[in-house]
Amino acid sequence: MVHGVGHAVFAYFGEEIVLNCSVDSHIPPERLEEVKWRRTDQGMLVLLYQHGEVLPDSSHERYRGRAEFFTTEIPKGNFSLRLRNLRTEDKGEYICEAHSGLLLGNTTVELLSLGLSTTHQLIVVLCMIAFGLSIASLIHFIKTGTDRGVMLVHFSLVFSPNILIFVAFILWGFIEG
Repeated sequence: MVHGVGHAVFAYFGEEIVLNCSVDSHIPPERLEEVKWRRTDQGMLVLLYQHGEVLPDSSHERYRGRAEFFTTEIPKGNFSLRLRNLRTEDKGEYICEAHSGLLLGNTTVELLSLGLSTTHQLIVVLCMIAFGLSIASLIHFIKTGTDRGVMLVHFSLVFSPNILIFVAFILWGFIEG
């Protein structure tokens, strides 16, 4: 018997999530031929346990270094998957399959829409501030046509929004990298 969570799972970008998979069998977990996690919608191998050994190098490149079993829990039949540094493309359906001889059991877990992390929300706020500064500068330029006002408008239109957008894109690139 292979058991999972029984409901959809939600997570935030950049964080980690645990997809549950428990194998209840008369066969000791270390003697199972194979337990694997894969994407059902794309057929990608996420992580493989075969003949008593975790084989992270067999994972699809998208999951290498991010997917792992709780190795101390495997003797108890716990083959839950820890997926770190969640990305947008991680959204989808995952299946945990256990094989031993002719016996096969599986459970599926759906990872639904990933929410915005605190850093993503900060980036959105920075972009909104940049937009607001641009509008305020334009209004100020229309109301005052003086030299001092022109300098203020140039600074506000050229430097402030660009600096904020630059910071926002650097943060976004670091997160999604």
